[in-house]
Amino acid sequence: MASKFLINLSSLNVNGTKNKAKRDRVIEWIKCQNSSICFLQETHFDEKIETEIRNNSEFNIFCSHGTTSSRGVAILIKKSLNYKLINKHNDVDGRLILLNVEIDESVFTLMCIYAPNCKSNRNIFFKKVNNTLKEQGIGITIMGGDFNDTMKAIDRKNARSEVKNIQ
Repeated sequence: MASKFLINLSSLNVNGTKNKAKRDRVIEWIKCQNSSICFLQETHFDEKIETEIRNNSEFNIFCSHGTTSSRGVAILIKKSLNYKLINKHNDVDGRLILLNVEIDESVFTLMCIYAPNCKSNRNIFFKKVNNTLKEQGIGITIMGGDFNDTMKAIDRKNARSEVKNIQ
């Protein structure tokens, strides 16, 4: 019989974290969520910031760097989580990172994405995401990120679509 485990997941677009005080607030937010695994987008990390987080927090961090002013994704995994990294794949644009990990004898593919704003670029990007999952994914897929799209019927309403009950 397989043992049971609990993994708490979170995802956050941090809109840049060059500022140390903001990085500290982000890490504190992740801890307050009791996150085992957190997907971050728009990190603007460089190797120095990645190393700082790895050395000074309770999380291991895996990144795909964008620039220090745009893009960047990261997956943070609590150091106390009993996991084994099988392999890592990331793009060079800072929009996608994929980790294959084993947790308690189960294999997971963790993917964090930051999709482009432009619809035509986003469509191309999602084809790349699909291909990456097909080629690199080996386990149960868990994906987090900023898809930069909305479900219009749910997320957005214009003034004409809302019914107002005035009494």
